Amino acid sequence: MRLFSKIYGIVPAFILLACSGIAQSADWSSTNVSYLSGKGYKSLDKDQPSSDYDILTIDHASGWKYGDNFFFTDIFEVDSDSPGSYTEWAPRFSSAKIVEIDYGSFLKDVLLAGQLNVPTGNPRIYLYGLGMNLAIPHFQVFSLNTYVRDDRRFDGTAYQVTLVWKAIIDFGAKFIFTGFMDYAGEEGSNDNKSSGNLLAQPQLLWQVAEDLGVGIEYQYWKNKLGVEGITESVPQLMLKWTL
Repeated sequence: MRLFSKIYGIVPAFILLACSGIAQSADWSSTNVSYLSGKGYKSLDKDQPSSDYDILTIDHASGWKYGDNFFFTDIFEVDSDSPGSYTEWAPRFSSAKIVEIDYGSFLKDVLLAGQLNVPTGNPRIYLYGLGMNLAIPHFQVFSLNTYVRDDRRFDGTAYQVTLVWKAIIDFGAKFIFTGFMDYAGEEGSNDNKSSGNLLAQPQLLWQVAEDLGVGIEYQYWKNKLGVEGITESVPQLMLKWTL
């Protein structure tokens, strides 16, 4: 397999440098590299068969004095001669940190939230709105972001709701249940529009070592990329290294 020999040639150096720089100035940070493998990824052409993919993901989350940051890069078909990529960057500014508001026991924070999506071969997608951090029993992270979504492929704007969670389950063996769910509304008009679509990616990982998790990610995508009638349902084997 040529996967690991290609990693340093595929991953842009600025991503690794950014992770290093942010981590040095952050209150807290986490950087991970994940390898996923699955079968049954849908083509946007209904007449084409499903595909098998290997995916390399680099993600970074950090908190700083005015808010938090999250970004990731997915590299698809990383073991091929022509891999594709998809990147998201999601910075948020915290009212609890900046204005020192104490919201109470359930609502932990209200944040000004933005997001930039950079797909291969398509225009960028810009999102802006508000986020909330919630205190939910047994969850270390539970946040809800609501956005105005501007996909430059289409006229006008839509909305997007994003839920992110993380829970640690420890009963002798340590498991991490984490993931996200996005719902994006219909955008555009007439023959050039995106249908409302739901993307969910829950993960359950067994933490076999301090820096290594093994488990499964399940990807469910109704109306994939806004294409009506294309629904993807793919379990993926997953290895996750914490750097």
